[in-house]
Amino acid sequence: MLSTRQTYTLLGSLVLFFGLISGSWFLWLFGGIFFLLDGLHRWWVRRLPAYLSLSWEADQTRVMPGTPVHIRLTLTNRSWMPLPLTRLQFSLPEHVRVEGADDVQVRQKQTVVQLWLSIPRRSQAVRLLTLIPEQRGVVWLSEVTGDMIDLFGDEACKVDLPLPFSLLVYPMPLPLPDFSLGDVEPVGSRLSLQRLQDDPTFLRGLRPYASGDRLKAIDWKASAKTGSLQTRQFEFTARSSWRVVGHILPSYEPLLQRYNDEVNERTISCLAAVGTRCRRSGLAYELLLNVRFRGKDCFQLPKGSGKTHHVQAMTQLVRLNQHIPTSLPALLRRLEHSREKEAILVVSPRIDAGIEEALQRLVVRGHAVLVLDVSGKTPVCRPVVPLAAQKGGLA
Repeated sequence: MLSTRQTYTLLGSLVLFFGLISGSWFLWLFGGIFFLLDGLHRWWVRRLPAYLSLSWEADQTRVMPGTPVHIRLTLTNRSWMPLPLTRLQFSLPEHVRVEGADDVQVRQKQTVVQLWLSIPRRSQAVRLLTLIPEQRGVVWLSEVTGDMIDLFGDEACKVDLPLPFSLLVYPMPLPLPDFSLGDVEPVGSRLSLQRLQDDPTFLRGLRPYASGDRLKAIDWKASAKTGSLQTRQFEFTARSSWRVVGHILPSYEPLLQRYNDEVNERTISCLAAVGTRCRRSGLAYELLLNVRFRGKDCFQLPKGSGKTHHVQAMTQLVRLNQHIPTSLPALLRRLEHSREKEAILVVSPRIDAGIEEALQRLVVRGHAVLVLDVSGKTPVCRPVVPLAAQKGGLA
């Protein structure tokens, strides 16, 4: 089948040939019109992307699974020519349900969405869509393909409209059993004298100023009333501080011929539940994951308990599919060199001999270790007890 340019060139050449034989000026003008249409067609196809702009507005960019996201899609036509029967097509992951589209099909594990629009000249068309993601992950959308009727030809004009959009779908937290690693920091932790002075959790009272007191600890209002400098005196406090270690398995293990996607989803959901519990309780925790991150063999999120820390932890759990899992015993071996005794929570779907040996070394060094086993549908919590204590109990 001939293209538009070939058709115009063929017809124009034939008309010009007959005009040359007959000497008719009308045939010369009529043949030139075909070459003019060919030039207009090429100019229109080249300039069409500059006349179109696509905007995508979403009411949310971070949602939980099953939460509807309302989208406002606006296609603007800045040319003086109308665009009837314009088709927009884009693809999303298979687990995303789309409502409000003209045609939705599932092809090759992709949800293909089609929209039909008719845009007048120098105007815009608006469509409202609803996206409902069902699984954890990142929903990417980089471009939308548009097919327009060619005003100067008989074939469709294809235009790729850039559209940078991403939707973070957080993991759904699992119900966790009751567990605790202590209301204060583990026995053996050191709190420096500076920490005692700077801890403003509980105000015990005021005392006269002493040499060496910090300037920010002076109560200026009380000093003005009494006529002498007064220093705030704080209560000795200590907060819980956990180290949460997540064990991520490879997506596929060739030796076992096993896919671990479902198990990893349970592990990630359990980590999200632990982070949510710490956030609601105001507990500071440090997140460590056995994935390769920026050239390192593990991902480490510094200790924190605020909203920003929680958002960073959840965002990293969403993007875990982008990283390669590494060895968990190597990560646990790094924790053995800590000078202070730590409260360590290990979330793992599989505790083999190497991991159990690494956990025993942590317990021998004085750390408090708790394991959340997510091999089943319901997480099971068990403390790690030294082998000597187990043998003594059996005896």
